[in-house]
Amino acid sequence: MRGQYFLWIGLSVIFLLSCSGAGKNKEEFANKELKTYMQSTLAPLDLLNRTIQYLEYYRAYNLSIRDGARGLIVTEWVDDSVAERHRVTIRVNEDIQGSILTAHFERQSSEDGHSWKEEASGRQAESHLIAELETYLKSSAPQPQR
Repeated sequence: MRGQYFLWIGLSVIFLLSCSGAGKNKEEFANKELKTYMQSTLAPLDLLNRTIQYLEYYRAYNLSIRDGARGLIVTEWVDDSVAERHRVTIRVNEDIQGSILTAHFERQSSEDGHSWKEEASGRQAESHLIAELETYLKSSAPQPQR
């Protein structure tokens, strides 16, 4: 009986610590919203073109697909390491107030460098890209010259 009591208390403490986000900055954890989309007042084609500029000039991505008619951007695969790579797919669609942009990261890993398998990317990469893109669009920095 006494052993069950201590087991119950131990499990309760573990549960409370895991729910409270122990070991993490609680305020940052609570306030951080992981977004995979953004809304803009720009027209869809304008948002698509500004996003292409951002990806090519500021993130140094090479694009394998840029289709203004479908509102689609797909980057080429980027090697993160010998055994990991990723690519970004962005969709831009018309919205009531302008346009909406969604981002998706595909991650793959390989043990031999030839056969690749999909891995879950989470939302952190998409959220980070969306936050940077929103900052870029809001800034009044001069546009790069070609």
